[in-house]
Amino acid sequence: MKKLKGKFDGLKKAIVFQGRQLCGTKLLKPIALLAVCCVFPHAYGAETILSEDFSTAVLGTTWASWKSADAVGSCEYSKVAGNKAAGSQEIEIGPANPLKASLCFIRHFPAKSGESIRVSVYTRSTQLAPDAKVVLALQGLDAGGQLYGTPAESSEFKGAVVNGEKWRKLSLQFTIPPTGIWEKTEKMMCTLGVSNTAAGTVCFDDFEVVKLGQSEPVTDDFSSMNWASWKLPETKGEFLHNLEVGNKDPGALEIKIGPGNPVKNGLVFMNRFPVKPGESYTALVFVKTKGLPESGNVSLSFQGQDAKLQFIPDIPVKTVSLTGAALPTDEWKRMVLTFKIPNEGNWAKTGYLLCTLGASDAESGQVFFDDFEFSRDIE
Repeated sequence: MKKLKGKFDGLKKAIVFQGRQLCGTKLLKPIALLAVCCVFPHAYGAETILSEDFSTAVLGTTWASWKSADAVGSCEYSKVAGNKAAGSQEIEIGPANPLKASLCFIRHFPAKSGESIRVSVYTRSTQLAPDAKVVLALQGLDAGGQLYGTPAESSEFKGAVVNGEKWRKLSLQFTIPPTGIWEKTEKMMCTLGVSNTAAGTVCFDDFEVVKLGQSEPVTDDFSSMNWASWKLPETKGEFLHNLEVGNKDPGALEIKIGPGNPVKNGLVFMNRFPVKPGESYTALVFVKTKGLPESGNVSLSFQGQDAKLQFIPDIPVKTVSLTGAALPTDEWKRMVLTFKIPNEGNWAKTGYLLCTLGASDAESGQVFFDDFEFSRDIE
C-alpha cells in the first residue's frame, strides 16, 4: 500500500475526525480520502495512441532502461515469455540486490495538460519478495522532453500478487491537471519498474496508452493499486489491496480496522480530481463490510483544494455516509455523491476535489470498496 507522501503532502493539515481538528480546515465527519485525477479532455470518445505487444525487441529504440547506481540486475528483451504471444520486456533482479534499489523500462509519449489518459500493461513475475513493488508510473515532461518536477502518479502490485504463471493487468487512469505545475506538460514519461526485492524476474507485455474523451468517466475496478492512504499514528488498522474480494470481479480496496482501534479514529484511502467551479460532479463506489458494528461509519466525501493543491478555508466538506447497520455482511451497496461546485465565494477558488473513502466509529471490522467512478455531470 502506498504511503502518504508526495502526492498528498500536507493532507494532515486538514483532516478531522468527528470534529477533532488536526490543523486547518475542519471536517464534519470522519472521512476517507480517496481520489482519482480527472479533468475535461477536449475530444469525445477514446483513442488508442500507443499499443505495443513486444513481439520484437524495442529496447534502445522506443524504450530505454534505467537502474539506480547500486542496483544489481538488468533490463532485457525476452523472446519466450509473453501474455498472448511470445515477446516481453523482462527485468532480472539480483542476486543480492539492495532492497531500496530499483530498475525500470522508460518510454515517452505525447500528452498535454488537460488530457485524460489510461495506461495499462500486463505483468507477471517469479521469485520476487512478497513485498516487492511492481510499478507503473507517470511523470510530466516539458516541450524539450525534460522532467520539471511534477509528482509521480503510479499504480502498483506487490510481488506476492504477481508471482506465478498468471498475467495481471496493471493500469492507471489519469487526467493531467491544466493548472499548477502540470500545466507545462507536453509529454509524459512512463516507467515500468520493480523495487524492494533482492532477486527475481518480472516481465511486462501488451502495453497500451488510450486518450479518453469527455463523455467517459474515470473508472477504477481496483484490479491494481493506485490509491494513497492515511491514518493517525495511534489508529489501529491497515490498508490492503484485496484480490480475493470484489463486486463484479476480484480486486477491491480494504480497510481492516483494529483490533482495539480508538472508536473516534478513522482510516482513509484517497486521491484527487482537477475540477472547475460552476460544474457538477458525481462519485460512485460500491461498499461491503464484514464484522463492522452497527454504529460504524463508512463515508464518501469531497473537499475543495485550490490550483496549488492547498486546502481552501471556510468551505464545508460534502459527504455521504452509511452506518454498519445499513451495510449487511456480504452484500454490496452503492454510495453516490453529487455536488455542483459554487462559482462564488471561496468555492470559486477550487481547482481540485479531494475525494475520500473511509471508515471510522469502530474498534474492529473490515470495509471493502470496489468499482469506483468519477464523472462530470452533463446538464
